[in-house]
Amino acid sequence: MCHFLKQFDVFPFSLTWILMILFLGSGVGMAQHENYEERIPGSNATVSMVYIESGTFTMGSPKSEKGHFGDESPQHQASIDGFWMGQFEITWDLY
Repeated sequence: MCHFLKQFDVFPFSLTWILMILFLGSGVGMAQHENYEERIPGSNATVSMVYIESGTFTMGSPKSEKGHFGDESPQHQASIDGFWMGQFEITWDLY
């Protein structure tokens, strides 16, 4: 485990999020928004990449919701730009 991540107690987490960040706005195939395969350098492995459309959603939960935590409010509209994301989670070794 990476010492940096261990000290902040953020492990385990999904490598999908790392791939999402790495490919956010990378420009690969963005004109057509077509899914593609990303080759992993130094191996025969590929990662299936899919385009997530931009959109707006309600972030947070109402105070009346069962199990509500204080950091989940106030509810508000959040918008995201389109981005690329790995279709499947991958292992640290592959990453």
